[in-house]
Amino acid sequence: MRDDFPTGAHEFIPLNPDDTFPATQSEIYLVFRLVSDSFDPVPLTARCSLEMPDMTEDPMTMVQDRVMTTTNDRSGYFLLTRPSAGWVPGLYRCGLFAGEQTSAYSYADEVRFRIVESSPIRENGPEKAFH
Repeated sequence: MRDDFPTGAHEFIPLNPDDTFPATQSEIYLVFRLVSDSFDPVPLTARCSLEMPDMTEDPMTMVQDRVMTTTNDRSGYFLLTRPSAGWVPGLYRCGLFAGEQTSAYSYADEVRFRIVESSPIRENGPEKAFH
């Protein structure tokens, strides 16, 4: 995070950004930047679900987070914690919503990330895989 003390503004900057994570990942941060300044607090919601080959029904939300932007916010982040049953490997789609309700009318954008099987650690070889 970068702070601008005279104005009170702060900016969140992702470190080591990626879109693919191991199934053992405990937290995923979705960092966003606002395209315009907000003069009022705005609630933002991220709802993420696993994409399936046939998306005929409304997908089940696996993880979600809600944040409130303030007047000085120009960026922020959602914190997605691993579901209690663990991450299911696959492609996740996160709908981003602005406002009190999450509906087609408050839909703002979407983000995708991938969860992959964790690599096994080799016990007998010279190379070891770590995450």
